[in-house]
Amino acid sequence: MSKKIQNLTGRQVIIRLSSGQSLFIGPGGVSNEIPDKELRDNTMVNKLQAKRVIRVLPVEAKVADISAQAHTGEAKSGAGSSSAVEEETGTIEKNKKKTKTKGGK
Repeated sequence: MSKKIQNLTGRQVIIRLSSGQSLFIGPGGVSNEIPDKELRDNTMVNKLQAKRVIRVLPVEAKVADISAQAHTGEAKSGAGSSSAVEEETGTIEKNKKKTKTKGGK
């Protein structure tokens, strides 16, 4: 059975697989399918899981469900939620109105 790895941090994570290949996962990203043998008895994967840097997921898990779980406090970004994006956009618009240009009327 295959697994996927989710990066729970705001930084890129590099994971050395058992075969010697390196896996690069961007902030909040989810990897492609990885065979179990690549993760079995892998000390780096175990350490990163213990530090809550990554999460190993079964392939059947839906990415939308994973994103919803990550936004409950484990991840910093609110990019998966449309209301968070709308709220952030509203804040940006308010900040634009408050700033004045130099020399303008």
